[in-house]
Amino acid sequence: MSWINCQLLSSLKQLKLTLAPSHSKSTRVLITPNTIDLTTINSAESDPLSDTFLCFSETVDPSTLNINQSGHYVTLSLAIQSMDSIETTTSITPDSAHTDMTAAQNWSSSQSIQCHNCKFNLTNTSQSDPSAAHNLFERHVDLPSQHWHEMLECWACHHEDYSSTLQGQQGGLILAQKNAVLVGDSYILLHPDTMQMDRLAIIYTGNEPVGSIKESNNRFHLQQVKIVKLFKYRIDAMIGSGRPLHTSFPDCFIEEIMDIANAHATYRFYIHDEDSLNEAKPLLYIWLFSTHIQSVRIRETGRVKVKQRPAIKVLYKTFHRNDPINNHPDMSNKQNTERLYMASDLVVMLIKLLHINSEEQLPAPERKMLGFKASVLFYSRPA
Repeated sequence: MSWINCQLLSSLKQLKLTLAPSHSKSTRVLITPNTIDLTTINSAESDPLSDTFLCFSETVDPSTLNINQSGHYVTLSLAIQSMDSIETTTSITPDSAHTDMTAAQNWSSSQSIQCHNCKFNLTNTSQSDPSAAHNLFERHVDLPSQHWHEMLECWACHHEDYSSTLQGQQGGLILAQKNAVLVGDSYILLHPDTMQMDRLAIIYTGNEPVGSIKESNNRFHLQQVKIVKLFKYRIDAMIGSGRPLHTSFPDCFIEEIMDIANAHATYRFYIHDEDSLNEAKPLLYIWLFSTHIQSVRIRETGRVKVKQRPAIKVLYKTFHRNDPINNHPDMSNKQNTERLYMASDLVVMLIKLLHINSEEQLPAPERKMLGFKASVLFYSRPA
């Protein structure tokens, strides 16, 4: 089946259309400020074989049309005159089965927290205050960026422990509060009294695996827990409407690397399996190449209202766990490269997603750049 790849590059104020080979051989193009009519015709006959009429919310300048051909692919580039609609189309409506966890106020009506995979209830449903028995939390607090204290220290003329200036901070440690939830970018912090602690198990202490846990040792460790950190992509928070709050892993990952990029001007990342904690052998290298783009692949014909999906474009390389050390990148002098550690299943998921999106969303000539593979990662809210 033929397709049209559409990308909106807001930083360049440019709209790019890449036509599949079946389109590019004999396609008649008619451009107006808000529409593009692509009519595929038979080279031997004048009768059209198919017609695709694209309607855009953005306004383009037809006089800026630039046509490039690479192999069997043809790319049409147009300058965008009106950028007003770009800001409104960067977020999409959440899936009907899930509501996004981004806004902290969404937690005010949460009644329980469940495992996203098995739907097991992780929290105590009973509350000490009968009037608040319906909701799990009395307060919800947005946490600042994890890099906020570093940014303050850069502008300070004297050294000070800024980590103690926020309520609930002690020596850089964010203490959980009873009946309250502290909401971060990709995680939440809870007080142990909120959780069913006897149902949880500690598998790491100070990043060191504790091995096979016996019941007595488990209870001993859990009594010392002062904070419970839950990643949003691992849980569902059941809210008053009966729908779960959930944030996908790609959303959290994109938000994290964008936050790091904004705080440290770092755009290159080594991804490690946290189970191995081996800095010499990352499994994935990602270069944040382009942010705030919108992309969609159109396969249908007829009148199509184009709704691009917000995305980032990345360049990446993968490495195998058992590769010799000389096959892995030299990390001895990588000051502008951030190392990220994540669970094994998330590393596998991320690599698979990069491969799939590269094949499905990018034309063949754009799947490799500068010796790297290229791909896009979609997100469901502005990063």
